[in-house]
Order: sequence, then structure tokens, then C-alpha cells
Amino acid sequence: MENTLIYDVLRETRVEGYIRYVDDILIIYNENLTDINEIHIRFNSISPDLNFTLELEQDDALNFLDLTIKKTVTKMIYDIYRKPTTSDNIIPKVLGSCESAS
Repeated sequence: MENTLIYDVLRETRVEGYIRYVDDILIIYNENLTDINEIHIRFNSISPDLNFTLELEQDDALNFLDLTIKKTVTKMIYDIYRKPTTSDNIIPKVLGSCESAS
């Protein structure tokens, strides 16, 4: 499907970049040439089993996977993104031997 129907939508709507990791997709486009709402509607019409959601950038920044991508006039800046619910707690490694329960 990705190599046919989705590719056709991207080509016809003049998308400049398409990055996919598992079920997350980042689309880079020129808002003067591309209507992102049209892409969203067309993606959702590809299959009734798929439901794409749309998250637009806010303040020239967007979180994608574990990155925050910030757009400037000349480049994009990347930083590590942590969800507000992220906890830095880890399970400590227990030193010593492990015994079998058998």
C-alpha cells in the first residue's frame, strides 16, 4: 500500500518529505503548495481499517518519536523530547547471584 496509494497521494500533493517509523509518519511540506488537510482526508480514505490522526506544529516545533523538531528560517534543530509523564526512575540492578526456584 505504501508504495502505491500513499506514494500517489504524496506525489500529487507535492509533499517534500515523508518519514515513517512503524506507525508514526512525519510529512514535510510547503504550506503554499500543499494542503495538509487534503492529505489527511486522502490518507483516511485509503482503507477503512486505518485511521490517521493529524498533529500540526506549534510555535514552529513538533514532537516526533523521541525528538522535538524546531523549524527556523534556514534549518531545523533537533532536541530530545520527553513526555510530561516521563519518569527517570529505573529498576536497580541487584548485585549478587540469582537462585533458581526449582
